[in-house]
Amino acid sequence: EFTSTTNYSLKDLQCNINHKGKPCKCDGFYVTMDIEIAMQFNDQRTQMNDDSKLFNCGFTNEETKEDVFVMIVKNKQDQNQNQTRPNKYQWEMRPKIYGSDDVKDMEMPPRVRDSAIFKDQLNQQQIIQQYVKDCEQLWKDSKWCKLPIFTRKNNKRRSALFINKEEFTKDLTTNTNLSESQLIPILMFRNNHYEIHHVMIIEIDNGINIGLSMIYNKETKQAEVTGIHINKILLYRQHQWISLK
Repeated sequence: EFTSTTNYSLKDLQCNINHKGKPCKCDGFYVTMDIEIAMQFNDQRTQMNDDSKLFNCGFTNEETKEDVFVMIVKNKQDQNQNQTRPNKYQWEMRPKIYGSDDVKDMEMPPRVRDSAIFKDQLNQQQIIQQYVKDCEQLWKDSKWCKLPIFTRKNNKRRSALFINKEEFTKDLTTNTNLSESQLIPILMFRNNHYEIHHVMIIEIDNGINIGLSMIYNKETKQAEVTGIHINKILLYRQHQWISLK
């Protein structure tokens, strides 16, 4: 059994917001852990054994300033439980926090946001910005009809704007403000791996905005449009995942 030598558990985590005497109801820690774990879930260095994984979610011990870690374990089927009704979740979080002494024999990865892969993808913003300044070829090469559209269904009330491909690309090409548009980094997941995409907000009609996400393909050495985003709240949340501040 893997044990923790610290006296802390997840319930001891505190945020730095002044709630003026009221109890903290922030869920930021749990959002942080969910995203951090998802980003490094397939990293072999987190694998302790077949049934448990240990993660560096960026938390530190306030007294020692050392990294602390969280653990998830496989949710095994109760022998007395009906086998046709498996546990809802395959993994569950241990309530304890683990210190550096607990993992001194393991090769633990650094915080995923300090990794070279994360920083490299984040810095692609500068490269993509250069392509946007001369974007006519970028819009021409994009397969607009095959791009995924990221939104949330609203079956209660919604409005639709119909615009064909030729008119859409014409609007993009003639829009002189795009070269000065600020790219917004967002965090997305594909094939169980995270990716940082960079989004440009574009007004396609009076008061109607969409986001075009882009990445830099190192193999082709070209910027590529990866999707169309039309849900502001979802886009805002994906941007928050970049820094979680």
